[in-house]
Amino acid sequence: MVRFGVILTVVLLTSCGTKIDIPVTTEGAKLDISGQKVALMWLAPDCPLCQLYSTSFCELAASSTKDISFYGVLPGNHYGEEEIRHFKDSFAFNLDIIADKDYGLSKKLSATITPEFFLLDSGYQVLYSGKFDDWATDLSQKKLKPSAHYFKDAIQAFSNGTKIEIDHVDPVGCTIEYD
Repeated sequence: MVRFGVILTVVLLTSCGTKIDIPVTTEGAKLDISGQKVALMWLAPDCPLCQLYSTSFCELAASSTKDISFYGVLPGNHYGEEEIRHFKDSFAFNLDIIADKDYGLSKKLSATITPEFFLLDSGYQVLYSGKFDDWATDLSQKKLKPSAHYFKDAIQAFSNGTKIEIDHVDPVGCTIEYD
């Protein structure tokens, strides 16, 4: 049985001194992400682009250095356990999902779209935010294949200790509806 509820709250301090209250929830396992470098994918189980990008995000997680932790983030309280389980099973999303039921994390990081991707350093400073790549040009338009890999390039630069050349690209997808 999949359990999906608030397990604990971690209060993080960003490098600029802003507190981020992160409701950390997964399917029954407690997470302690304090001090970790984190890659996040904002998702909605019924968003077509989230469905399409979930595999790419999980593949990137599997191929990336182990010093970056990858998680999905589910904003709001719109989806039940069955919908989340169906999404994970149908789209091979094998990573833990943080439930941001009160939108605290979404608002602090200014997430507006699903899918939207964030790379945070261990001090929780945003190093990259936006699109995964340039494959989706609109919610219903996609190129044959991507030619720019924004999120992957940011992760590689960060892992190699080099400058992230592109730190933001406006995301494309489904709008997060804040309650």
